[in-house]
Amino acid sequence: MKLRLWAAALLSVAAGTIPAADFPGMRSYLQTVKLRYATEAEAEKAELRPMALPNWYRIAFSGRWDDNALNHYRTHAAMTDNRIKGTFYLTDPGRNKKVGAEFCRKLLEKGCSLGIHTLSHPFLPTLNPNEQFYEIMHLRAIREADSDSVFSTMVYPYCSFGSRFEPEIILDLGKAMRSTGVIGAPTVRYNKQEKAFGYPEETLAESYLLRPGDRDPNPETFHKQLSSALNNGKALEQNPCISISMHSWHTEEGLNTLRKLLREVADCPDWWYCNQNEYAAYRFEFHQTKVTKKVEGKEALFTIERFEPATLGADPALWFSLAGAKPQAVEGAVLKVAAGRMALELPHDAAYRLPETISLLKKDGTFDKFPYLTGSMEKTGETIAVKLVNKGDVPMTRLTLTLRCGAAYTPDVQVRKPVELAPGKSIETKFQLGTMRSELRYRLGKPYFVVEADFLRDGKACRVFLPLRLEADSSLRCIGTTARAFGPLPETVDLSALSRPGAAIDLPEITAKDREKNAENVIAFRRPGKQYQLPPYRVASVVEFEPFSAGKILFRGDVAELWVNGEKAVKNKSGWLIPVREGKNRVVAVSTENRGQIRLARWLVPEAGKVRSWLVPETEKEAAK
Repeated sequence: MKLRLWAAALLSVAAGTIPAADFPGMRSYLQTVKLRYATEAEAEKAELRPMALPNWYRIAFSGRWDDNALNHYRTHAAMTDNRIKGTFYLTDPGRNKKVGAEFCRKLLEKGCSLGIHTLSHPFLPTLNPNEQFYEIMHLRAIREADSDSVFSTMVYPYCSFGSRFEPEIILDLGKAMRSTGVIGAPTVRYNKQEKAFGYPEETLAESYLLRPGDRDPNPETFHKQLSSALNNGKALEQNPCISISMHSWHTEEGLNTLRKLLREVADCPDWWYCNQNEYAAYRFEFHQTKVTKKVEGKEALFTIERFEPATLGADPALWFSLAGAKPQAVEGAVLKVAAGRMALELPHDAAYRLPETISLLKKDGTFDKFPYLTGSMEKTGETIAVKLVNKGDVPMTRLTLTLRCGAAYTPDVQVRKPVELAPGKSIETKFQLGTMRSELRYRLGKPYFVVEADFLRDGKACRVFLPLRLEADSSLRCIGTTARAFGPLPETVDLSALSRPGAAIDLPEITAKDREKNAENVIAFRRPGKQYQLPPYRVASVVEFEPFSAGKILFRGDVAELWVNGEKAVKNKSGWLIPVREGKNRVVAVSTENRGQIRLARWLVPEAGKVRSWLVPETEKEAAK
């Protein structure tokens, strides 16, 4: 017998409006709905309120699947054969054509969608803000061009990092996500991300993840997690979405089990089977749509300010509960009546559509999919200049340029008013960059900017990306480029002596080629060698710096112990709050490395903004010279 699953009723709440300064880049437009009643009194009493989910659904159900796995084809079939949709979160395909454009197109079939999982699958909090933004936004640009679909949701690599990092770094990551246009993140931190990442209230959709097992799903775990989700009415009121997840690593038996579990939750009459982008788009509009009313005689006129599908990443119709008498006629929406309830279904205006074709600027200034269009982008001083040339014989209408530049600048997103680009003409637009953050971490790495251009041509919605990545300032020093790692440590090493500022170091060094690239605001290194059977050994990372003033600085990380200026530091719940002196200080972080191949071996993150300069510790041989 098919399992019937029910959830507590979820109440609609009044929609608000979101200040553009809090979430720039989300473009809005107006729709009008006219209701005609038998009497003026009925028109006066009419009321529209956005519904938490469409069609009186009580639960949204979806899937989340990570990485560029060819086995996604099997997972896709397991879901869609049961009329369930989901979203596949991809990374950079590189030169692997098997996970390129055709891979994307197949995963989009039967209502599924694609999302952001970063370019290289790094541990995002270990990157500086420029690299965080590049990893997220450039993946969106190249994969939207691969798939001709819009990405508006994201899952970050390695799932959870939580309180191990200081809030500033998490806020930087949230800023990178918002700068990219991310409005949904179905991760293990259900209902905890929006505030932690600094998102404006009710702008980041989240989902409860069912994780029965990536290889051989455990039915008992599945049912236990599902029951827990369905019985948590308070959490569901905040985000009424449940998703199966997370990797397409299933054995043959495990895949059969997954199919059985999906059959159990298929076709529930009060569930909305959607992809993650649809859910995020709907919930953003549910919370942020603004409704105003005007009565003229027997007619109630509603003006609805909602958001363009191109910025939402999906185009589900928005539903409104309708209070009062049944109208005699409805214009601009579809009246729905069921079980004594009334609602209006409001599809998006046909003039505002998702882009059908998306292309990325090539090095020669052309676009693969738009042979009539050329473009360029450059930075001079604090100005970004963009040029587009329409060499075709058809105008490009409602051309809207959006500059996205990450957390280092305020504002981080700028949008120009729509214009028309006539045949044979060009348009040159200059964006004046805002104030740049002064903290060191915002100036590290390679600055990255992208202009997103949406337009209509021959009745089709189109998009192009113009990216610009500059060289890093090589004069800047940080913990990740100045710290030195040594190992294996002998059992007799005197860590107290080693941690005294200026003390000579005579230990085998983990060379630069083993350091984790781009990990500039952390100590990070790779273990030498590729054998999995190497024995465990201890590693010491030596850090020297000058603070702005004497006092205390918080370090966070997953190292085993910390020594500071000859003394062993004591770790508390937040990390190591260490005393520092004026002038040179030295920190020695000790960790035990016991795995053969790992992407990021160890990390140590300093409190932002309290270090004046980072110094390079000298070895004994270097000091002798």
